Amino acid sequence: MNNYEKSMKVNHNNKFLKRDEIADLQVYQLDGITYCLPINSTPKLRQYFATAIKAYKYDSDFDEILLFEDIKKYQDKEYIDKDLVTCYMIARGVDNLLGLINDFYRFLCRNDENFHIGEITYFNTMTRLRESFKSTLILCYRGFYIEMMPIMRLIYEQLCWACYSIDESNSNNILNNWKTKNTRYIKEKINPEYGKLYSILSSEAHMAPPEAGKYLSFDKKSNCSVIGRSGSKAKKDIPIIIQLYQIYLEVFNYGIKHFSYDTAHYQELLKNQFEDLKIINAVHSGKATDFSFIDRV
Repeated sequence: MNNYEKSMKVNHNNKFLKRDEIADLQVYQLDGITYCLPINSTPKLRQYFATAIKAYKYDSDFDEILLFEDIKKYQDKEYIDKDLVTCYMIARGVDNLLGLINDFYRFLCRNDENFHIGEITYFNTMTRLRESFKSTLILCYRGFYIEMMPIMRLIYEQLCWACYSIDESNSNNILNNWKTKNTRYIKEKINPEYGKLYSILSSEAHMAPPEAGKYLSFDKKSNCSVIGRSGSKAKKDIPIIIQLYQIYLEVFNYGIKHFSYDTAHYQELLKNQFEDLKIINAVHSGKATDFSFIDRV
């Protein structure tokens, strides 16, 4: 066993299992003060935050201001839209999937599975992907549409790496593998159509000349300016995040089938996540407009 194998053959612990809510926060402004609230806030929480800001800003009594704050102003339609709810649901989805991945890993450990190095690499890769998804969602909320692309490309490459590594037991092959050359495995093992997505992500991540127009703006006099952030442009790439999340589910499904155990329980749990994916698509397409189903804080 070489040093790489020794470092990789460690039992997963629970440090990634705690719900990470950083991608749930949305930025708002009120009376010149910028603040954050969870996307899934209740109208009452929104009302209380607004009241506290006004009480601070104008050195007034909180309870007196609250009397004039109509709760109707703080309903979902005034604070969140389908794009925010879509991203919130993806953030919750990757948290749930991470929990399922770790639980499946522990199930295999309880059955004394003798993991080869590629299988360990697969689980480590799948576990770390949550943070990449969260980073993309945060950039999307803030309108950093150019910066989203390299991370989404990284997500795709890591999913390809997971597809390759789980079936590779030779540590030298893994060590000498060129990580960006594994895109064919996701096409061969998951879906041949996914290669088109990688072409899009690579072109935009490298800002190829045809893509440069995404961050340039021209006025009527042909004066050019560089766009730093754009919420509307960032939202246009939400379908890519949804697709990457779908591939994440599919690559884990491939991993479940890789092992020779009765995995019906995990297949059923994963099926539930695919059902949630249908809801995500319905929300993003505008077919589902009632957001009362989301958990509230």
